[in-house]
Amino acid sequence: MSSFAFGLLFGMATAFPIGVQSFVVLNQGLLVGYPRVFVGIVTASCCDTLLILLGAAGVSALLNAPGSRAVLILIGAIFLVVMGILALRGSSDDEKVEGLIRPAAMVAQTVGVSLLNPHAILETVGVLGAAIAAQDAGNRPEFAAGVVSASWVWFLMIGLGASILQRWLTSPVRIWLQRGSGVLMLALTGNHFHRYVDPERASDE
Repeated sequence: MSSFAFGLLFGMATAFPIGVQSFVVLNQGLLVGYPRVFVGIVTASCCDTLLILLGAAGVSALLNAPGSRAVLILIGAIFLVVMGILALRGSSDDEKVEGLIRPAAMVAQTVGVSLLNPHAILETVGVLGAAIAAQDAGNRPEFAAGVVSASWVWFLMIGLGASILQRWLTSPVRIWLQRGSGVLMLALTGNHFHRYVDPERASDE
């Protein structure tokens, strides 16, 4: 198996357990459909690419510094709780709903859950970046290309897949999807917070 294929499979395996970042892209696909969903897809993929390359460059070592994880978790938890509450306050007014899914709002939301999400940073920088750095120097670029490609493939799959269903959604369904995303965002935030605050207990689950 080539280094690129191995990196692609490794990246897809780590992306498959859906998290807040993936759910946001999925929700955007359901709300805005094709082609506007590409705003969220490209934004999430670019953010992942940045985090992966930072990890490969050695930034993952900074995550082991005393207090670094606590700071990440605190910032990420505050941001995601705010995002979840705003989503729960979804309005029945179509104009207000449209404002939530304008391109600028989609970019801000996706960047937030990508770069201020402790799970995304610890997993993408720490796991994927460290895996790239651990490869032989000759195989590293090809393996890294596979890992980065996996991120783009993953977000394309879930974003475009969700957009196929968008045409059948009525306005009330869109509202409940927005509120449902808020509930899930808060739930996933709590899960990630617990996982990294109490890693020994999480490893036993």
